[in-house]
Amino acid sequence: MSLQDSNLNLAEIEVDADLNQVLFPYKINGNTVVSPGIGTFGGLYPGQVVDDWSPTWNCLFREFQAYPSMEIVFPPEYFHRDVFLKQQEDLINLCSPKTVWETNQHVPLDGDVISLLSKGNQKKLRQFRKAGGDTRIGTNQDLLAAVTLLEKSRERLGVVLSMSRNQISNAFLKSPDHYSLYIAEIKGVIAASAIVVKLDKENIYVLYWGDDADNWRHLSPVVALFVSIYEDSAKAGFKILDLGTSSVSGVINEGLARFKGNLGAIKTRKLKVAITL
Repeated sequence: MSLQDSNLNLAEIEVDADLNQVLFPYKINGNTVVSPGIGTFGGLYPGQVVDDWSPTWNCLFREFQAYPSMEIVFPPEYFHRDVFLKQQEDLINLCSPKTVWETNQHVPLDGDVISLLSKGNQKKLRQFRKAGGDTRIGTNQDLLAAVTLLEKSRERLGVVLSMSRNQISNAFLKSPDHYSLYIAEIKGVIAASAIVVKLDKENIYVLYWGDDADNWRHLSPVVALFVSIYEDSAKAGFKILDLGTSSVSGVINEGLARFKGNLGAIKTRKLKVAITL
């Protein structure tokens, strides 16, 4: 396994001479250690198989003993289950942290994408294309306009992007093989955009997506983006397209979950823990 986001802080945890490097992605938020920081998934990333995670967790706690608390967002349960499920179990048995189970949604890349879409989304896709809509891979010249659209899309929901403009720009600059920008256009005007991150050789993740709701929501350009991302990812050999979390503090957003379900997404759990050190 590898961490493919060069913007992360990484703690190297050494348990004994026989254990390969274990990496812990994190940031410091006030008095709290937060994992993964600005990356995708938190937790411990080993260089080899680990049978008992308790010694590693204890080493980690000693590493950050100057801080009173720690929060970790683990990957969804589909992601490297052999590593993270045992890791979570050992952590819970070790320190009984406060736990919250979020709802994540992903799409297996193993079939015809159009057949996954609801009838309503199939109709919207036809309307988008009839209106002159098309999708393409974005360039660096598109990035500012695409991020501005994403920011406005999040503002309508009362939230902000988890990464700043500078962080997003640096991610594309430092890790161009891992980050991709997708653009949906109608007659040359950007109607929607998406930022996609390659997690590893099998898993790819939609970090952000959004549309120009004032002008193009009636054509659902995000559906067209999804189709392009699905087809490109499947062609490249990826197995899973992760559409992200559909809940907050364990409470599912029914509208968001339904939207992803109409794209063929499957629900899985994702564990969040809060630990007092």
